[in-house]
Amino acid sequence: MRTISAAEHIQQAIAGGEYAPGYKLNESDIASELGISRNTLRESFAALAERGLVTRVPNRGVFISSLTAADGQEVYTVRSVVEPAALMWGEKLDVDELDRIVSEAEQALHADQPKVIADRNQKFHQSIMNSAGSEMMNEKFGDILALMRLMFLKASCTIPEFHSEYVPVNRSIVTALQDGDRFIATELLRNSLLDTRSKIIQLLPEEAVYGAQ
Repeated sequence: MRTISAAEHIQQAIAGGEYAPGYKLNESDIASELGISRNTLRESFAALAERGLVTRVPNRGVFISSLTAADGQEVYTVRSVVEPAALMWGEKLDVDELDRIVSEAEQALHADQPKVIADRNQKFHQSIMNSAGSEMMNEKFGDILALMRLMFLKASCTIPEFHSEYVPVNRSIVTALQDGDRFIATELLRNSLLDTRSKIIQLLPEEAVYGAQ
């Protein structure tokens, strides 16, 4: 497995919620799991560190990044500009796919499955970004999704049902799109992102905290 493949594997694991913020990564175990040398893994860690997904703490090791309120402010400021643009002008918008994702989230809401709700929320926003039809943008947004997952894991410790309130919001966005009104859908999306920015920065710590494995 090449360095970039190993980095992508770890990035996808972070986006999938497999690692908690502040978790210490064991080089030996991960290198063995991925079938790569520890030198190659360290190169992957360096690439992930540049993307803000892991942090090397001197004399302690490599940790999954513990995000702060300032990180939340930055991520959601970017999202509040980029995602609405993709929704408004994306040439590959798939409303049927968005509808299916929200329907699955609604079913999960009734079944009290918060992890599924969180997963479908991620997919909802990824689908919106896919509508832009840009591989470069999707690649960059993959990092943002991973950062989002870390923020949500932290927020969910305080508010377990954190994602539940976004199910009806996402439904209203889909309904506007089905009515052919991208402008309203875009306004709903942007307002939701700005509202979440206000909430997330209150739930995240001012300083990063790193624990032991």
